[in-house]
Amino acid sequence: MTSINKMGFSRFISFAFLAGLLLIAGCTSPTKPKTETLTCYDYCTSLPAPACTGSWSISGNYPDCACKFECEKSSDNQTQKVSPPAPVVNVTVNESSKTNVTVAPPPPPPQPKKPISQTFNDTIKQIRTDFYVENPGSYTEFDYRWDATVNDSFGSKDIKLGQFQAVKFNGAYIPSLQTFEFYEFKSATNPNKIGIYGLALMNDTSSSLDNYGTFSTTYLPELQNLDGCVVSKRTSVKATEGDYTLYTIYCRSLVT
Repeated sequence: MTSINKMGFSRFISFAFLAGLLLIAGCTSPTKPKTETLTCYDYCTSLPAPACTGSWSISGNYPDCACKFECEKSSDNQTQKVSPPAPVVNVTVNESSKTNVTVAPPPPPPQPKKPISQTFNDTIKQIRTDFYVENPGSYTEFDYRWDATVNDSFGSKDIKLGQFQAVKFNGAYIPSLQTFEFYEFKSATNPNKIGIYGLALMNDTSSSLDNYGTFSTTYLPELQNLDGCVVSKRTSVKATEGDYTLYTIYCRSLVT
């Protein structure tokens, strides 16, 4: 074989080898790395949502996602119940809590004490006035009064209470009784219409009159009797001389 043929054969071998490599390269392409596909749902739901109850509205394809969180709206027909405001009350507050409160007014100053004789006289006059207000008309008045001492501040008209036990309630004399006075009102137009209202003063904070329901009142010197009597009002009095109790008394009839 000549040198030329040898060279041609070598070229043929080289060409065949290169062609084989190209064929192999064409049949085997490099492997592409696998990539994980992310959806818009996964992306949107991973975002922070507002502090309300609702749901995501999601559209588009990742990475071109449109993410919108929509809060639930209350129904237009829903009625919201509102509690009425708490009433304002009088309270006492200190310097650190003065907001939205009404401070209670200070108590009225104590009334100056009066002599018990003045209180008694003022009360019996008011009893007389109240009778005419409640029973308008023309009446003949009879005023009866007894005091514990003759020369006392009331100006006694009759005998001493204590010395003769001049006034008794349910037949019993009450030692703490200081003064008893009553008015008898007789109608000028109706003889059967009569009103008897009295006032008893005790130099104590209580008496047996507190336990009576209906009782009788007997008095001297005529030894007459007031029947069907009741205590209509009881008043505690602090006078300059001490503590007293006033009993307003109504009686149904006078029995001689």
